[in-house]
Amino acid sequence: MTFEELNVVRTLRKQIADEERKLAGFKDLARSVTPQFNRVTENGKSFTCLDVSPKGNNPDSRVETIATLITDTENILTGLRRRVETEIPLLTKKIQEEFKDTNAQTLLLYRYVFGKHFRDIGFLMNYSESRVYCMHGNLMKKLQKST
Repeated sequence: MTFEELNVVRTLRKQIADEERKLAGFKDLARSVTPQFNRVTENGKSFTCLDVSPKGNNPDSRVETIATLITDTENILTGLRRRVETEIPLLTKKIQEEFKDTNAQTLLLYRYVFGKHFRDIGFLMNYSESRVYCMHGNLMKKLQKST
């Protein structure tokens, strides 16, 4: 097992957080766009529809562009979340196979599967934060030696 393998889930979660921030920004932007409506008459019936045609020299509709950005970002998020769901059991199994000590397994699971900070891990394991740092450092040295 390598440090990169340990960090797969944490890296994916960071990517998810980045995409969620982008999505929130796109949704805020969508709320600020004033929709334009046109009155259309067809076969003697009159109705109102959303006008997504471009305005001025811009070849793209702002509403359409924002909707596309939101949809694309949601699709990316779905893919990343599925990948996390796939990677968690694989990483858990690798940690359990590589480290027989339950304290080591617990520390690594909290850190790399659940994304906990060393302070929180110390609290959960009833160790000081500095002790958790030390334990983690020793585990990383063990990983380096085994590769």
